[in-house]
Formats: sequence, C-alpha cells, structure tokens
Amino acid sequence: MTRQEFLMLVQTWGADISRWPRPQQGAARRFALTDEGKAILDEAMSFDQLLSIKPDIRPDRPADVAFAVMQRVAAERRARWQDWLPRWWVPASLACSALVGVSLAVAIPPDRYADKPEATIDFFLDGGSVSFWSAQ
Repeated sequence: MTRQEFLMLVQTWGADISRWPRPQQGAARRFALTDEGKAILDEAMSFDQLLSIKPDIRPDRPADVAFAVMQRVAAERRARWQDWLPRWWVPASLACSALVGVSLAVAIPPDRYADKPEATIDFFLDGGSVSFWSAQ
C-alpha cells in the first residue's frame, strides 16, 4: 500500500482501521507499523477524538437560535426595503396628493356639480369611453 492510498483511507474512514473496507485492512495494518503510517494515524486519531466530543447543548438553544435567525432575516428585509425606497418618497407623495386635491377643488367646484356626484367619478375614470356610472 502506498502512502497516498493509506492517507486517502485515513481521511475517508478515520484512524480506526477496523472500520475500513476489509480488502484494504491487511495492507493498511502493515503500513501502519511504519514510522510514516504511525504519524498519519496519530494525527488522525487526535482529529477523531475532537470529532467524538459531544457538544453540550441546552434544551432551549435550538429555539433561541431559530428566533435569532428570524430576527436577522427580518432586519435584512427591512434594510433592503429602506434601500429601495428613497427617503424623499413619503414627503413627495404627500405633496403630490395635496396638489391633486387643490387642482380638483379649483377645476371642479363643489357647488357647480352638487346635483351630479357622477361628474367627479367621471372626471377620474372616463377615458373617452361610455361606462355604466358615467354622466351621459
């Protein structure tokens, strides 16, 4: 068995040779007796021990983590919405609404069309076509 094959098996199956595929175990045990094989197995064994440590997790930790993730997602969505909407958008829309209201008050005085409320709707909705609610 070559060093490269041994190293690939260690990285795949870990330091315990008994977990390796049976056909390679005999050659791997012979290579493990060499200095190079011992060094590779020692390093892999320390890594296997690190992986075998069970983490200490509180029972409420998954819920806390899920809540923190949802808060972060919501904050990113808020940031994206604020980036898309310019800061001047709200005051500009209020000013435009005021201008439309004033222009309608000047163009359509309330006393002139008091008897026909359809005229205001017609002013907005009639684009040259006759509809059911338009004044004819």
